[in-house]
Amino acid sequence: MLTLVAVVGGVSFLLVVVGGGRPVLLISQIVYAVFTAGFQAVGMTLLGRLLKTGAAGGASLYTAAVQVGSAAGVLAPLAVSGYSPAIFTIAAGFCAVSCLLLVLAPTGRRAGGRTGRWRDRSAAGAATPSR
Repeated sequence: MLTLVAVVGGVSFLLVVVGGGRPVLLISQIVYAVFTAGFQAVGMTLLGRLLKTGAAGGASLYTAAVQVGSAAGVLAPLAVSGYSPAIFTIAAGFCAVSCLLLVLAPTGRRAGGRTGRWRDRSAAGAATPSR
C-alpha cells in the first residue's frame, strides 16, 4: 500500500514538472491530496508498528519527519537560481527512490512485520519471547 502511495506522490510532482497551466496544476493538487492522505494513514500506522513506543511514537516521528520535509520544501527553491517547476523533479525522485526501496525490502520487514526476538506465539495473540 505504501508503494502505491509513493507512486501517486511521484505522479503528482511530475504533473507539475511536465504540465503547464491551471488545469494541470489543479489536477496535480487533487492527486497530491490523495498522496498526503494516504501517506498520513499508512505512514503513522507503520511507524507505530516499528517503534517500541507504539502509535504515539509513530505519530511523533511522522510529525517530525513531515516538519523537516516541509522546511526543506520551503528552503530548497530559495537555493535554486531561476526557480522553475523543474525543482519538483527532486520530489518525484524521492518518491521513486521510496518506491524502489519498498519494492526491494524483504517481505518480513514490510508492513511493520515483527522481527527479532518477539513473536506472536500465544493463542490470545500476545507477544511472547521466542525460544
